[in-house]
Amino acid sequence: MSELEIYPGTSINGCVFKGLKNLTTVKLPKGLTSINAFLFAGSGLKNINIPESVMSINDNAFSSCKNLRSITIPYNVKYISEATPYTD
Repeated sequence: MSELEIYPGTSINGCVFKGLKNLTTVKLPKGLTSINAFLFAGSGLKNINIPESVMSINDNAFSSCKNLRSITIPYNVKYISEATPYTD
């Protein structure tokens, strides 16, 4: 699986995409309110667009994503954890 479109909802529980090296593209749903801790850690994401509905990006959401080149974060995100770097 290299591409994934997530169905609408306000949350994605746990770190379900952690370590999925083949996952390169994700389309996050409108209505998502938070990027959970470790959600994409160690995945193969290349870039990601955060929807405007997201209010927080939590600890290590993109840690060890060695292929990640860009993250588009909307202006209305109110919280980005200090432990949210996308490289180690």
